[in-house]
Amino acid sequence: MKLIIPITLVIAFIIWFVVGPFFWFPSVAVATARYSTALIVASLNNTNISSEVESSLERATTMYINGFEQIKKLRNYSNDKVDNEQPDNRPVLRAFMEQLFVSTIFWVIILFSIFMIFYL
Repeated sequence: MKLIIPITLVIAFIIWFVVGPFFWFPSVAVATARYSTALIVASLNNTNISSEVESSLERATTMYINGFEQIKKLRNYSNDKVDNEQPDNRPVLRAFMEQLFVSTIFWVIILFSIFMIFYL
């Protein structure tokens, strides 16, 4: 039984290693575009960039590494810590679905562009 947890963590690390970039690249691209737009607007208006845009870029750039850290935190997880209340997972599910949608659109555009460059 003690061997199941390390094996599960290794499998989770491998899955995140492969699947993580699918979400990470588009997230960094969108955050960089938002930051660049905010930087241009701020320089034209002689104002500061909002902290929300800055934190969005920081979260996007560290998302891949944070995924591994979240998996490592599961090593210390125990069933004793579980509350009887059911958590509301709707915000997490919505964020995941938005990220999945943005990632899918990003990769469709990239792959279509590569196809058009090499085959037309």
